[in-house]
Amino acid sequence: MANNQRYLVALSKEEIESIITFLQLSGGPPEDALLQRFERRLRQIASHEEMLARFDNEPGSDITL
Repeated sequence: MANNQRYLVALSKEEIESIITFLQLSGGPPEDALLQRFERRLRQIASHEEMLARFDNEPGSDITL
């Protein structure tokens, strides 16, 4: 029986980028599910960073996330 349990693992953006680079260099197919998940997570991080930058640029913005 396969264990489909998911775990939260705290990885920095740089660690995720390193894992992606390793997976790409290991010769795996670009459509590899694990690689796609890490790439999707990087896109989410970029989107979040853009949102925070917009809040920081608004005059009088005191929002803390």
